[in-house]
Amino acid sequence: MKIEPVFKNKKLVTIPNEKQRRICKRKTQIKKLKMIKKEEMVVLARIDQRLIHGIIVNQWAPALQVKRFMVVDDILCSNEEVKASMRMAKPAGTGVSVISAETAIANFKAGKYDGQRVFVLVKEPETLIRLIEGGVEIPKVDLGIMFNEDGRTPISKFIALNEKEKEDLETIKGKGIPVVIQYVPTDAEEAY
Repeated sequence: MKIEPVFKNKKLVTIPNEKQRRICKRKTQIKKLKMIKKEEMVVLARIDQRLIHGIIVNQWAPALQVKRFMVVDDILCSNEEVKASMRMAKPAGTGVSVISAETAIANFKAGKYDGQRVFVLVKEPETLIRLIEGGVEIPKVDLGIMFNEDGRTPISKFIALNEKEKEDLETIKGKGIPVVIQYVPTDAEEAY
């Protein structure tokens, strides 16, 4: 490639030709892609017993610019009917994984979700602890809906916790990960 010399204010400067501009533009695009891959893949982890539902799809997904919903549940991952219904509920242009904690950890370590904005959804905090201890980087945990059943006591309008769940949330906070209560993205975030 030959660079065309140009003089400006009696100084020699070079102006790239069209081919050089395209190569430079492509290199810039590649750098941007590499930067995306270096970003944290998980944009948010949410504990919500309903997992994928209307508020997740219609409000959280656009707010977080989600590219993949990851439901991590050791029981549901083997239920093909549930998995199929969750795949139908996802917005166009996004992916969904309904997998076990072990598979999620292995997939993250293998770089399967590099460059994707992943929204992790679980039913209980214990699953998140397994992911974190397995090396998955979780930037923040949001408490969604946790039903007032099975000996749980309400801590807010939509969240009830048992003693084990409270201990697990404290463990997550102890690892330096913020735990917040935010039902929808437009609500003010409250620290747990």
